[in-house]
Amino acid sequence: MRKKAIYTPRYKLMVRLLRDARVNANVTQAEVARRLGRNESQISRWETCALRLDLRDLDEYLGAIGADLVEFAAEWKRLADDLGNGDVEVKLSGQKRAHPGA
Repeated sequence: MRKKAIYTPRYKLMVRLLRDARVNANVTQAEVARRLGRNESQISRWETCALRLDLRDLDEYLGAIGADLVEFAAEWKRLADDLGNGDVEVKLSGQKRAHPGA
């Protein structure tokens, strides 16, 4: 049986990069949720691979943290192509606060 795309290493890598981009922008999940008019639970579920993120949501999320979709996608593609068949660890306990000075 084929693995669902949400659980593939390439998808997990995208989610990890997304969360890392948010933390590096020093933005909390709560702030992303507020900026998008969504609830914090949805942001957490996106960042833990519990809920699939579509392209429109990805673009809005990146805009909310001041990141560019094209640049993000290029970085993801570069890293995903280098990934091969390896797996990517995604932190399952959603990080709700950005680290100051991150």
